[in-house]
Order: sequence, then C-alpha cells, then structure tokens
Amino acid sequence: STETKLWLLITGFLLLFAFGIYNVMRPDRGPLSLIRGDVRRITPLVLVGPYPTEEELSRLKLIGVKELVSLMKPGLPFEAELVSREKAAAEKNGLTFTIFPMDFLKSDSPENVRAINQAVAHVIASQKKTYVHCYLGRHRVVAFEREFMKSIGK
Repeated sequence: STETKLWLLITGFLLLFAFGIYNVMRPDRGPLSLIRGDVRRITPLVLVGPYPTEEELSRLKLIGVKELVSLMKPGLPFEAELVSREKAAAEKNGLTFTIFPMDFLKSDSPENVRAINQAVAHVIASQKKTYVHCYLGRHRVVAFEREFMKSIGK
C-alpha cells in the first residue's frame, strides 16, 4: 500500500541519516576514512594531519608528542563534539591541548588568517613536539603548514 511504501521510505531515510551522522562523528571509519589525510612530519618537532582518534593519540604520545593543536571550530555542531572528546582524551594522556578555531569553508577569511598566524606563533614559541590537525587533515592543516614553513624560512 502507499502508506507502507511511505513508512519504508521514511525509515530508509532515517537510517541513512543516522549512518551519515555516525560517519561524521567517526572520521577514521567508514567512507570518510578513505579521504583522510596522512600524518606528516614537517619538522622534527611538528607533525600535521587529521583529527586523532584515542588510539592515534596514544601512538603520538609514544613518539614524544607533548601538545595537540586543533584547528577545528567548536562552533560547528559535529566539530564541537569531536573537540570535546579530544580535549578529554588529551587530558587523559597527559597532553597539552590548544585550539585555534578555523572555519573550513572560508579559508582565506581574516579570522582564519588570524587563527593560522596565532597557531604558527604558538607552535614556534612552544618548542614542544606538537601535532597540529583539522578534521580530515587536508585543508586547514595545509594552510598552517604553508604559513609555518614560511615563518621558519623554508
């Protein structure tokens, strides 16, 4: 009947929506994992890459990372939850957590340029082994890396 088809359609839509939300909250799993950037060492003290899972945080700690610098924006609903999780995981692992929020859509906005400049200055001044990341490790960290390398003359 038409009513049954409508309920099946609504149920299918809700399942797809729930699956999509789950994937957004777990960028290391499912389809998003296929487009996540790699962790890259840009200097002996600075690594850049995607949002780290708890397992990845443990690995970063093992290689001497002392600080996490997030470029994610807690004002975005899905990033707010991830930032909150990361902050708790950083505390649990004894890592310093610092955030310089950037909007991922307006990469060259004055706010993003200011956040990048602050993040670069912070990382240079800290002299700690630091992991800088955004959501997928493909956009905001690239802007950070470019400005960081300019700042250190490379």
